[in-house]
Amino acid sequence: MKITHTTPTLEIRGANIARPALALRLDQVLQATVRTGPDGHLALQMANHLLGARAEIPLREGDRLSLQVAELQPRVTLKVLEHRGREPAINNALRQLLPQQGSLAPLLDQLAASRPGRGEAAAGRQLPAPVREAVNALLARIPTAEQAGRPEGFRQALQQAGPLLEARLATLLQPTAQSPQAQSTAAAQVLNQDLKAALLRLASRIRQQAASGGTPPAGQNRTAGSAPEATGRGAAPLPGLPAEGLLATLLRQTESALARVQLLQVQTAALEQRLDFSLDLPLKDGGELDLLRLRVRDDDSTGSGEDEDGGRPLELRLGFDFRRTGPLHAIVRLRGETVSIAWWAERDETVAVLDDLLPRLEARLRAQGFELGYMGCQRGRPPHPPEPDPGARRPLLDLRA
Repeated sequence: MKITHTTPTLEIRGANIARPALALRLDQVLQATVRTGPDGHLALQMANHLLGARAEIPLREGDRLSLQVAELQPRVTLKVLEHRGREPAINNALRQLLPQQGSLAPLLDQLAASRPGRGEAAAGRQLPAPVREAVNALLARIPTAEQAGRPEGFRQALQQAGPLLEARLATLLQPTAQSPQAQSTAAAQVLNQDLKAALLRLASRIRQQAASGGTPPAGQNRTAGSAPEATGRGAAPLPGLPAEGLLATLLRQTESALARVQLLQVQTAALEQRLDFSLDLPLKDGGELDLLRLRVRDDDSTGSGEDEDGGRPLELRLGFDFRRTGPLHAIVRLRGETVSIAWWAERDETVAVLDDLLPRLEARLRAQGFELGYMGCQRGRPPHPPEPDPGARRPLLDLRA
């Protein structure tokens, strides 16, 4: 009778590689670490034993497995009870974050309503002092459009947008000539300037307020008069909510924004050596808070991995959602010294403005030494980026029934 397994399995590949045969019995539970055998193929290290194996799931060097002996004849088959490693950790994180994450836009609308000088600032006055302090600190972390319009200011804004927080802190912890006190001071400065850290502080302050007898956590206190949470740009802020409803809404929006930042971090980590980096960058534009979406990836549009001069072809996608312009998109392609830029706008008046500004942009690019490829603007939305080659890497989510 053939036994059909509904969970992933491994087959032992011939005899024990490093030692005499390992005694196994049915249903025995084993702990193993994935190694590369002397022949270059997959092997399982169990204590002092090294067994060659074939797997029906992706495994990496160093992954740890809990296995159960499912068959001994005609071949040894091991059932995977638990898989601990980089791939499953990434997939688990994605499964958790995908339903939690959401656009930063609703939170930006709510924060804009609480800014001093706004007619809706009564919402800010309703917030408890510790929460209001965290909101103000978060607002202070958001750069202005003018600051982000300068090269150094844009570089700084990208560094402090959230996805690079842990990488920057890890760099500070590497052995250097700095004293521990200097490293601690530098780490505190990074935490004080970073948007993700500010979101974490805001969420923490709201939870502390709930624990001290304020509003329950998000999802547990939706008052009868509270409006449903906004889901996109243009939704009205919620200044009329009672303090408890306002805090619950603010916590939901903050946690959703945090999940978005974490999702972008996990997606980037899943790509290994392939460049595909995304982030959302909020910007102050006068009295408004707007959102810039940015994605940098390897440009596969020509099908070649490198330029003739050995450079790395890149594609930069920008998505703006500014109130004054409406949705605005750009695709910038850089191949060696040649740059091409295609613009899309969803308002006719924005298309007209961009057409008038293109000659100035072209002149500035030539002044920087670039050769110009395609330059143009059209009404509508850009095409979606092509899906990665399935042979290049496995998909981010590999779910099997």
